Amino acid sequence: MTDEETGGARRWLKLTLIALGVAVLIVVIVMMISGGDHGPARHFSAGTVV
Repeated sequence: MTDEETGGARRWLKLTLIALGVAVLIVVIVMMISGGDHGPARHFSAGTVV
């Protein structure tokens, strides 16, 4: 294999990881900004002891 072939494989892997990281970051930001009544506590009534 030449350096060009392995460089191509590294390039698509790097771009995939960057895109995945950006997507995760966007999801986290949207979850933090949207707020609302989310999370596991919303499924329990006020009197329920966990």
